[in-house]
Amino acid sequence: AQRVASFHRHTLEAVAEMLGAAGIDHPLRLNRRHVERRLSSSEIKLADEVYPKVADGALFNGGLIEDRRITTYWPLVSGESFALPDAEALR
Repeated sequence: AQRVASFHRHTLEAVAEMLGAAGIDHPLRLNRRHVERRLSSSEIKLADEVYPKVADGALFNGGLIEDRRITTYWPLVSGESFALPDAEALR
């Protein structure tokens, strides 16, 4: 437990340091424009350029979703897909 607590504390300190270096004073102010993705050795894009934004509630109310990856895989997601296997299945 002490090692986990120490790891957690150090993780939070590192996140706070990264946010501060980016000029962000609170984690709630972090957004997709702060995250970059390297696509190749010479190309970097912001996360909102790589992963288009989905309107609030669009996944649940059938709203327009422009990203084909989401429209392909979202129907396959269910709460059961995250369930742990029963103990018998692990033997």
